Parts: sequence; C-alpha cells; structure tokens
Amino acid sequence: MVKTMTLVKICGITEIDHAVAALEAGADMLGFVFAPSRRQIAPAVATEIIQRLRNRFPRESRTWLAVGVFAGQPLAFVESTAALCGLDVVQLSGEEPLESSLKLALPVFKTVHLSGLERSANPVCLRESIAEAARTLKEAQHPGSRLLLDCGGSGRWGGTGRSFDWQAVGQAARDCIVAGGLNPSNVGAAIAVMHPWAVDVSSGVETDGRKNLDLIRRFVSAVRRTDNHAD
Repeated sequence: MVKTMTLVKICGITEIDHAVAALEAGADMLGFVFAPSRRQIAPAVATEIIQRLRNRFPRESRTWLAVGVFAGQPLAFVESTAALCGLDVVQLSGEEPLESSLKLALPVFKTVHLSGLERSANPVCLRESIAEAARTLKEAQHPGSRLLLDCGGSGRWGGTGRSFDWQAVGQAARDCIVAGGLNPSNVGAAIAVMHPWAVDVSSGVETDGRKNLDLIRRFVSAVRRTDNHAD
C-alpha cells in the first residue's frame, strides 16, 4: 500500500481559536489533555470546544479526530470523559500496560517512551520491538489504534520538547505516530527518516507556553511540503 499523506496531530488545545486555526491549516487530529499538565483542560471546556468544532467542521465535509490525552488515570474516568466530550480516540500516555488499551471501546494511541531506550538497545531489536508492539495493538484492540513514540523520561509523560534518536527507530515508525521535539523546522527531516503514519506536536508550535497560530500553519505546511516531494 502506498502511503500518500502524513497525518498531523496538534496537541494541547485549550482555546477554540487555536483549534479552528489548526483545522483550517489542514490538521487531521486535535489533542485535548486531561492529564495533569500546564495544557490540561477541563472536560466541560473540551466538550464545548469539540461541539463548536463539530458544528463548524461537520463530519460529512471535514474528517478530523478529537483525541483525549490521559496519563495514569482510572479507566472509569477515561471512559466517562470520552463519552462526555465525544472523543474519537483515547491516548494513554502514562505507564499503563498495553492490556489497559484492550478494555476501551474507542481506538487507542498508546505512548511508548523512548528516552534512553534507543541508546541502550540494539537498533535492529528496537525496531523489531516497535513493529511488533504496533502490530499487536492494532490487531488486538482496534484497527485505528496506534503506538505513539515520544521521548518522555525523567518522570514526565510528554511535553518535554526533546527528540529521540530518529535514525535508531527508522522506518519501524511507519505505522506509528511520532512525537517529541518536533517543530516546523525539523518535522520534514523526521518524516524523511521515519516515514511515520502521523506526527504529533505541542510545544513546537507554542510561544511562551501558548499556541502560536503562525507556527501551527507552518508546521502543517512543512508536513505537506515533505509529503509532496517524497518519492
């Protein structure tokens, strides 16, 4: 199967204007963080934003996914928040075992933290491990489920703004979402090395901790430009 387009997820959405700008720029997924974070959003606020977006960008004319980001929270909270907000995907970014993903009805993006791992593991073994985990998740949970590869580490589940070793991971990321340290200047290089299913950005499109509309547009544009020039 020929991969025609790298999907884009803009994470850490807290304001309707940022969400609208991201979708208008061509983003495919918006991430709403319900885990403790400076980007954390209350379920009621996320519900209002998502509903307004559904009205403005109806499914029949614009396909996009609302992704709820959780980290180590009870599955009952995850399920109730997903139902309240009308989420399309649940992202588990904590230390939840893979088995937790299998208990959810929605597709799951399960984060794998690669900080230090790619330096200590044999690259071949690392790639085989990633590919096997990605395959297991899709087959056992839902066809729309994916691994999300991020840096993390040091007690943080995401949002570090640091990258992992792209060369070590290589095209084992082809069926995964890649996050960690991406920005408009380097996302093209990341795609060229890993050819991921999707890329995920948060701090890389922020200025002083707040989403920057110009950086969002530049990020999406950089992804599309890379896709258009791919062989």
